[in-house]
Parts: sequence; C-alpha cells; structure tokens
Amino acid sequence: MLRFVFNRVRGPGSQLQIQEIQVYNASGQPVRVRSAANPGGDSPAAQLPERAIDGKITTKSSKWLDINFGIEQSSMLDLQLAEPASTVAAYEIWTANDNPPRDPTAWTVYRHSRDGWQLVHTKSVHPPNGRFRSYGRIAFPPLPPPLPPPPHLPPYPQPLPPPALPPRPMSPRLPPVHPLPVSPFPPLPPPTPLSPDLSPLPLLPPPTAPSLALPLLSPLNPLLSHLGSPLLMPPLGSLFMVSPAEPLAPSQRMLPRPSQPSQRMLP
Repeated sequence: MLRFVFNRVRGPGSQLQIQEIQVYNASGQPVRVRSAANPGGDSPAAQLPERAIDGKITTKSSKWLDINFGIEQSSMLDLQLAEPASTVAAYEIWTANDNPPRDPTAWTVYRHSRDGWQLVHTKSVHPPNGRFRSYGRIAFPPLPPPLPPPPHLPPYPQPLPPPALPPRPMSPRLPPVHPLPVSPFPPLPPPTPLSPDLSPLPLLPPPTAPSLALPLLSPLNPLLSHLGSPLLMPPLGSLFMVSPAEPLAPSQRMLPRPSQPSQRMLP
C-alpha cells in the first residue's frame, strides 16, 4: 500500500483535486492499483477517489475532489496495489480540467510493509500551468540496502558460580557439662503400730441446760409453786423447769384482772 498525504495547494484555502495518479515499477511498467480511499475526506458522488485510478487522463468528468481540504489543510489518498509496495519505483500525477488553485504543490509519500509505515520522500513542486498536464514521472529514492545479518556470536558463557565464603571462625570449645550429684532422700520411717489394748474413749455426758425460773403466765402459778415438783407448761410452747428451792416472789405473782372476779388466786 502507498499513502500520499497532500498538505498544500496552489491557492491557499482552496479544495484539492487531481485528474489521475499512476505508479510504476523499476522496469517502468505501470503497477495495477486495486482500490483508492480518502480517509477523513469528503468527495461528491461523481468525484470519488476511485476516479483518480481509472486511467482516464483527459476525461473532464473523471477526477478526484476532496472538499475537506479547505478546512483540514490535509488530505490522504491510500492506494491498494496488486504488487508489493517495495516494487514501486516511481509515480506520476496529472492536473484536473479546471480550478488551478486546487492543484497540489506539496505532499509526502509513505510505503507500508510488514514492518509498518515507512517514509519514502517529501516533495514540494511548482505544478504545471495547463490542464490535464503531468507533473512528470517522480522517482522514489533507492531503498537502503538490507542490513547484514548479525555476526555469529559465541554462545553466552555460563554464569560463574558465586565465590565461596570464607570459613567462619569456630567458637572456643567449652568443657563438657557434668550433672551435679543428687543425694537421694532418706527413707521414711515405718508407721508406728497401734496398741492392741486401746480402750474406747469415754463418752462425755450430754450438756444440760441451766434451769431458768421464769414467771408462768397462769392463774395457778402461786399454787403450783408450793407443790415442790417440776412443772411443764405447754401453753407457752416451751419447757420451763420450776425448782421448789426458788419459789416465786410475791411481786412475780399475777393478780386477777378486774374484769375476771371469778378467777381468784389461791394462797
């Protein structure tokens, strides 16, 4: 593929147009162009990029016009070739039928290959004054010779082993550690046998509660106190021991209530 990048015309601010473009090989024979494209351009239906490769050099209605060039000030024309782009040695451009200000005056050519886009050359010319006139056959600069193959390099040496580290100084030898002697514990004495004539321990008498001389809340207390025998008084809910040696004092005797005249206390 070849790419022509047009960046200037005869009249500043004008559109771009050409009548025809043709490429040649090293023998001067035309190289067939399969298709043409104008990326980013704007062309009328009757003046598409395909008009520039139809071989009609003097046909008025067969030209390519890019309207966007007046705005972008740049226009690209990509030519898809039937042969490798490396076989192209020259090219030729013709002016269109009218509007000389639209004639291109500067462009750059690129060649596409397996390595990508390569700059071929940059051209700046004075276009011819007549219509349907050729700019002349413009030769490509010779391709640079291919690079020689790299010299045969010896095999990459194996990496060297890391240097050996110096031996570490040994620590001073310490005397062996002997365990301290451990004296065994003395044996326990045998248990003392029990005496066979042990008598049982005497039983202690049960504790006796002290007798309490408490006043008995009963109208018969003065009479019962002279009987000389202990008396159990269940009405109080407790046991009371009355000793004959400790008679009740007269002040501890209960007198009958005034409301109970029939209950008289016996002497």
